[in-house]
Amino acid sequence: MADPALVRLLMWKRLEQDGAGYLYPGFEEHDEQHLREIAAEQRAGRVRDDLDPVDLWALLIASAATWAQGSITVVATAEDSPAEHDRRRDALVRYIEGALRPPT
Repeated sequence: MADPALVRLLMWKRLEQDGAGYLYPGFEEHDEQHLREIAAEQRAGRVRDDLDPVDLWALLIASAATWAQGSITVVATAEDSPAEHDRRRDALVRYIEGALRPPT
């Protein structure tokens, strides 16, 4: 929130609609590391393994942007109270923990 320009740039990049696939060609290794870590957690039984790591990663990223400038519901601002930010963060953590938990 201190620098919303990054989110605006990401939104603008998507509006350009210049092809499909990875948003920033040449930087795939950033996500590849996360995908390897997700796969390792899946093998260890700590993260659900019924979804592909790339799908889990995409869902995590989208969830993290829930209150970002690209949100279609509510956009967080620096003027929101600390309690409101804490509430949103807690909701996101609980949601992600539940979503990643291996099925029983």
